[in-house]
Formats: sequence, C-alpha cells, structure tokens
Amino acid sequence: MRDKKLPKRPVVGTIRWFQVKKQGAGSHRSLVPLVCASLTLALGLLTFIGWISALPLLASLRVNYIPMSPSTALCFSLLGIGIIIQIARPNLRWIPGGLATVVLVIACAKLMEFLGVISFGIDTWFVRTPGKLGLGSTGRMAPVTATNFLFTAAGLLALAADRFRKSAATFGALVTVIATVVLVGFWYGTPLFYGGALLSASAFFLCGIAIITVAGSGQWPAVLSVVLAVTVVLALQFSKESATTLRHRAVPYELEVPAYVVGFPDEVRYFPRDPGDLKLMTKEFVDSWEREKVYLHRQDLPPTSYLAISGGGDNGAFTAGFLNGWTKAGTRPQFKLVTGVSTGALIAPFAFLGPDYDETLRSIYTNVSRKDILTDRIFYSVLLQDAMEDTTPLGKLLEAKLTQKMVDAIGAEYAKGRLLFLATTNLDAKRPVVWNITKIAASGQPGALDLIRKIMLASAAIPGAFPPVMFDVEANGKTYQEMHVDGSASAQVFAYWTGVEIKKLSEEHGAQRERTVYVLCNARLDPQWAEVERRTLSITLNAIDTLIEYHVIGDLYRIYEVTKRDGTDFNLAYIPETFRVRHTEQFDPAYMRQLYEFGFAQATAGYRWRKQPPSMVGDYEKDASP
Repeated sequence: MRDKKLPKRPVVGTIRWFQVKKQGAGSHRSLVPLVCASLTLALGLLTFIGWISALPLLASLRVNYIPMSPSTALCFSLLGIGIIIQIARPNLRWIPGGLATVVLVIACAKLMEFLGVISFGIDTWFVRTPGKLGLGSTGRMAPVTATNFLFTAAGLLALAADRFRKSAATFGALVTVIATVVLVGFWYGTPLFYGGALLSASAFFLCGIAIITVAGSGQWPAVLSVVLAVTVVLALQFSKESATTLRHRAVPYELEVPAYVVGFPDEVRYFPRDPGDLKLMTKEFVDSWEREKVYLHRQDLPPTSYLAISGGGDNGAFTAGFLNGWTKAGTRPQFKLVTGVSTGALIAPFAFLGPDYDETLRSIYTNVSRKDILTDRIFYSVLLQDAMEDTTPLGKLLEAKLTQKMVDAIGAEYAKGRLLFLATTNLDAKRPVVWNITKIAASGQPGALDLIRKIMLASAAIPGAFPPVMFDVEANGKTYQEMHVDGSASAQVFAYWTGVEIKKLSEEHGAQRERTVYVLCNARLDPQWAEVERRTLSITLNAIDTLIEYHVIGDLYRIYEVTKRDGTDFNLAYIPETFRVRHTEQFDPAYMRQLYEFGFAQATAGYRWRKQPPSMVGDYEKDASP
C-alpha cells in the first residue's frame, strides 16, 4: 500500500506562535487587531525605555505633554500581549484572561486611591517622587486612564469567554470613543481629560480597535462606523469651539504697563500697583481740581462726596433701590468721584449721571431675569470653551441701556472736574486695572461707546462662569490681546487707591475741602451659618463664599484706614441681617425686586450710616436703619 503524501506543515517555532491563519476575508480581520495589539505593546515598552533611560520625551512625544506613567505602560504591555495571544492561540485563552484580570485589579486599586479609600502605592513602585506638568503629575496614572483600563480589561475578558464574546465589541467601542474624545482634544489643543497622556490615548484607541475587530465579523463594521461618526462630529465641534476661544498673543511682561488700547493712545487706564501709573492717577486728581475751579469760577472748593459701589451679582438690586430711595429722601449729593466693580460697574455710570437715570436703574434690577443676563452653554463648555455661560444677553442689555447720549453726558462732566472709575482684572498680568471712564467719554474717539460697554462687561465677567473680555492693545508697534475678567477678582470695592494721598495732595495744590466717602456694599457682612455637606464640591463652594466675604471686609477696612489718613468722613451701607428673603438662584426677579424695595425703604427712611466696617468678632448691627 502506497503511503499517502502528507501535506507540508508550517515551520514549528517562534513564528508559529504568532502565525495568523489566512481564511479568505478573515485574514484582514486578524491582521488589523494583531497590528494594533503589537503597536500597543510597543508603546508600553517605549515608555519603559524612556523612564529607565531618563528620556521622558519617549513617553510623551512632546515636551509640554504629560508622559505615560510606568504603571500605565505596564498595563498596556499586558493588554498588548493578551490580545496577541488571544488572536494567535485562542486555545490558551486563560492567559489573556489572567493578564486582563491583573490590569483590572491595578485599575480598581488606582480608582480606590483617587477616591481616598486606601493607598496601595502602585505608582511609587516605579516613580517615587512625581514631577509636575501644569496641573497634572508625571509618573502617576490619571483617573480617566484607570477608568478606561476597566473597560479595556473587561473587553479582553469578554473575548476570552465564548458566551460574552459579542459584548466585547461594546467595551471596545466605549474605549475607542473615550480615546477619540481625548485625541481630538489634543489635536485642537484642548485635552479634555486633563492629566491623561497623548500616548495613553493612542494606545487605548489601538486596544479598542483590536477588541472590536476580534469580537467578530458581524460586530466590527457597524461599531467602527459609529466610532468614525463620533470622531467626525467631535472634530467639527472642537473646530467650532476652538475658533471661539482663540486669542492673540498676550502682552509680554515688560510691555504690560506701556501697552495701550487700540484707538486710545492717551492714558485712559491705570495699573494701581505700578509706581508710574500711580503718578498718573495722582496727576488726574490734581488736574480734576483745576478743571473744577475753572468750572465753578472759584479757587476755594466746596465740600464734596465720593461714592464707591461694590460687586455682588444680583445683590446690586440693593444699591439700585438705595439710590432711588436716596433721591426720594432729598439728601442724595452729586458725587465728584464714582467707582464701581462688577455689578457696581454696571450701576456706576447711571449713579454718576444722577437721578435722571434712576428709572433706568430700577428697570435693570427689577425687570430682568436670568435669560436677560446669560444663556446656558452645553454641559462640556467648562472643558471646551472659556466659560460655562454666555453673556451675549447682558451685552445686548448694555447696548440698549448705555447710549451715546449717556457717553456724551459723562464726557461733559469730565470737563467739570468729575471722575468715573471702573475696575477690571487683567488676568494675564494678574493685576487690577482702573479705567478712567470720564476721560474715555471725553476723548471724542468713535470707539468710546463700545469700549465703555466692553469695560462694564469685563468688570462683571465672573471667572469660569462668564466669558472673559478680550482687549486689543498695542505696544512697541505690535498688536497683542489682554484677557480681562471681573474686577472683584482683585478688589471687591475701592474709592481711590491707597497710594493716592488726597489730603497731602490737596494741601500742596490749594484744594483743601471737606470730603465724604459713601460705600454701598452689595452683600451681607454677617456670618451666615449653614451645615456643610462633607463632599468635595460643597466644601469648595462654601470655602470660596467665605473667602469672598472676608475679601469684602478686608477692602472695607482698607478704604476706612485710607479715609482716616486723609481726614475723610467714612460712611457704609450694606445688606443687613434682617433681610432674610431666600436666595434660590442667581438673577431671580422675585428676589431682586424684594431686595430693591428693601434698599429703597432703607434710604427713604433716612439711613443711619455705619461709621466703620463691621468688626470680625461679631459686632454686627441687626439693622442699620433708624
């Protein structure tokens, strides 16, 4: 009997371990995951080499990107090996299952560390002392990375079990979509899950694709189509959002002070902490006395009053009502100087022009609601855009209320020696900025109206909640941009800066007179007790509220001490403890109307002014009214 000719067998050895059987179209399905898994393994090994050789650039690709941590590299190496074994030797599925379980345990341990449950010190096995890059730590696995490892390991475990194999595609798709979001964020310069490394996102993308394609021919085309669609949508959305948050280069440190607003080369603003600008502010006061003498046709100046209006959001309704009531009481003076911060900056121009604009103030603070101030942005705006809300409605409100007629009237008062100052915070420079609104209005420049509106909007731009306002400026013949936010970030209220010594200046320039400062504080100054929930967000928000309250009190003490130095009469009004209307949400019309009426009643009845700030040991009056 003739022996049958046996078919040739493949070469036995290392090559056979990684051999992929070619079965028509199925070969492509096996090749894609094998390449993806091999690249994942390579990225993990590359990271190890980078850390061992002290070349972290190998683990990050770019200097300003966070490198993949060694613990993350270990997990990717295990996953890469597991997927390769699952493809080449499916009969040894216990090995991929075991490797996936190890990754699952590491991921769960890291998440427990992030939640503060227990510290296993996994990352310290590789990097004992982490470095810092921005807000993230190098050498430490990020929370989003640990979360995505859970899904990836679950996908590999599903592949290793026949009855769960189809569900593996779902886990793979989830991993791929999350990685896609992060990668698109890096592409547009907005890494969504800050703290994750670019190489980690790339490896997750590869792992997700590998798991989807291994899951079965009936699964991966539809799943990959969904992933592709998500990628396209995200790319378009990121492109749109990135276009709205682009900015020109910030003013270099050495050019911050000499930079001027395009179209307004004259000194229309001051950095109060700069010695040169402080001299300019001082000169403005001296020059205003001379203009006042010319207007009054006298050398001896009459008694005068200053008004300072604080920030406080919708609590500005208190000042709006108070000013209206003050007018009705017949004791409201004309103010030589009016200053405003945040909501105070929205009120100040109307208060500066006097009772003729009382009705406008009443309308703004009693007839508007949240929709007239802001619109909500989509939930991920906190990650993609420059604020959680859009203040376009507030901009339109300013366009309607602040008219060219008003600007002309403000400019006319400048010639009489009166001054209107508003404050913003230059976030690039980390400095307060005082804007001379009267000088801008008197400049005659065609852009004066728009500039004043921008300043008012910027002064009320609560960082994070409201978008910052960008100002185009020039310095040394080059154009830059400044980012300005709420003036309350640097000062809740101010009358004039400490370095302006009014008493000494007035004596030197023959401008001695009686001076009175009135401060309208749109806040309660008594401690408001509330049991704080032991949660991160609750603790943070309550701490910020406390910080702001004592920031206000500190500014009041500063004004008080300056008035004592200069022999100026100090007067303070604020929202007393007796006003107990519940404040459930910002810009609630019902709350604002009641607060307006309360302030109106306080002033109409003849307000008993506080002659010093409340002490910080509990000296609060139950009611400052008669």
